[in-house]
Amino acid sequence: MTEQNSTETQPLSEAEERALQAAEALAAADQPVTARSVRERAGVAMAVASAAATAWNEKVAAAEAVPDMPDDVLRRFAGVWAAAHEQAKGAFTEERDGLRAYVREVEAERDGLISDLEQEESRREQEVAAVEDQLEEARLVITDRERQLEEQRERYEEQVTALQDELIETRTRAERAEAALTALQDALGPALAPLIAAAQKSSSEEPAAG
Repeated sequence: MTEQNSTETQPLSEAEERALQAAEALAAADQPVTARSVRERAGVAMAVASAAATAWNEKVAAAEAVPDMPDDVLRRFAGVWAAAHEQAKGAFTEERDGLRAYVREVEAERDGLISDLEQEESRREQEVAAVEDQLEEARLVITDRERQLEEQRERYEEQVTALQDELIETRTRAERAEAALTALQDALGPALAPLIAAAQKSSSEEPAAG
């Protein structure tokens, strides 16, 4: 009987009860349950506070511990997991194949756009090259026409210069001829005056005789 009583839980002392109540109050206030905090709240010895804090934390840990899964539950869960895995695998495979097909479609569309873009760029390059050829041809025509006009202008200038020189020479000859005629008239005037008078007299007498 004495041995049985020795194994029974001994009643808590007043200090131990205050320490456990302090631990419960600290936990309810969402504060850490430590030997120091229990001692400060309960006003007990450090050994009593440490034992109370340890007991409280062990109790909380035991309550929060997850027990091992029973074998029958584990087997059922394994079957459910296998079925879920197969279902997820099938959904993944289907989605993967769909994504691969979509990627192939997008890549084909991209390749088509790139091809169209390259053809458009080639066409634009050909158009630009044709325009540049036309511009070059036009520049050559303009250059040749400018050269012809410049040659024609030079010929006209030469002709005008020649005509001006000829006109000057003609004027000079005319002035010289006029001066010579004047000099001749001045030289022959006295000698020709009687002849001119006789001729004038003869012409006036002829009508009277008739």
